[in-house]
Amino acid sequence: MTNLQVFPKDTPRGEVIGAMRGFTAALGVRCDHCHVDEADGPGVQDDKASDAKQPKRVAREMMKMTMKINADLLGALPERHDPKVEVSCVTCHHGLPVPETLATRLRATLTASGIDSTMKLYRELRKDGLRGRYDFGENALNDLARGLAAESKTADALALLALNREFNPASPMIPMIEAEIRYSAGETDAAIEILRKIVAADPKNGRAARRLKEWESATQKKE
Repeated sequence: MTNLQVFPKDTPRGEVIGAMRGFTAALGVRCDHCHVDEADGPGVQDDKASDAKQPKRVAREMMKMTMKINADLLGALPERHDPKVEVSCVTCHHGLPVPETLATRLRATLTASGIDSTMKLYRELRKDGLRGRYDFGENALNDLARGLAAESKTADALALLALNREFNPASPMIPMIEAEIRYSAGETDAAIEILRKIVAADPKNGRAARRLKEWESATQKKE
């Protein structure tokens, strides 16, 4: 092996290749993501030792970061878990070249292309959900909807909640969040009606009952 800068110079070839295979699996890429090889185009010669590609240079720093976390930061934990828990590429990447959450991906699409494209992307990503790249639990869309509502993007927030309800029809949280968003947006009657339905279906829902009492009282005072 040549041009080893993080691995010890005498690391056996098989060990290096094994680590590289781990990197490709963790990031969902192939060798040519970091290395110059024939896959880069006609006439390109394999040159695995070359540092021409930026991802390869980044990978070295990521290796150093991982080593520091495992050796220094996690190593300093009191009463550390046994067996030791250590980080690796897949801890953050989950099959993605650049680590990102589902909310981050959707937010970027929303900003660039609008709510329709965002909802379409969500459906497409769910089809590929078994790869474990994103967390498709209902909280991802709930939290994103709350964030959008706080920015007065009520229509987008409600559209995402409707999408979330499609995949989580029994969720008690989605209608509660919808009620809160509508109330904050001045849709008082609609918000109260949602809460009434929640309480009627689940009289033990203390949060909904308390909020309903508060909102009905506030409405009566205004009248």
